[in-house]
Amino acid sequence: MVQGVAYATIGRDFSVRPSALHRHKQDHLSRQLLQSVASKQLTTNFDLLERINSIIERADVIYTRNFNKHHDGLALKALDSSRNTIELLAKISISLAQAREREAEIAEKQRGIGSEAKELKMAKRMKFLTLDEVKVLSNIRRKMISGDRSIDALDIGSYTAYTEVEDDSIA
Repeated sequence: MVQGVAYATIGRDFSVRPSALHRHKQDHLSRQLLQSVASKQLTTNFDLLERINSIIERADVIYTRNFNKHHDGLALKALDSSRNTIELLAKISISLAQAREREAEIAEKQRGIGSEAKELKMAKRMKFLTLDEVKVLSNIRRKMISGDRSIDALDIGSYTAYTEVEDDSIA
């Protein structure tokens, strides 16, 4: 978890739900530990980039030297080495982007599953409310989401059915 391995991967390996791993990380791993590991990973990534850059620079020096001496075969090999290094860097970048995309999809699915479960729980609980109580609850939700202070949540005569509105500002 600390090293950024996807929760789904860890969950499969240890037969644990990804949501449980997320809670464990939130509740038990210190911010300092996470920052320390992130810093170490960043340093490692910079080291790798420096090594790749060094390889490209050396290949460029070899290319220039051999091109100027009309050693075309060696110059082409140096160009090929640069191309291979750049190609490797591109593949790494693509793999990282794809991994981040998969993790985002998994997180989105987990959030979706969680919200569906919450809605189901709410629906089960609402069966204990009277129609007037449901109207008041709907008015309260409408007032909270719209921010319209003029709505009288207790006025069930002016009740309008609540419709879900996407609003990320209310958590």
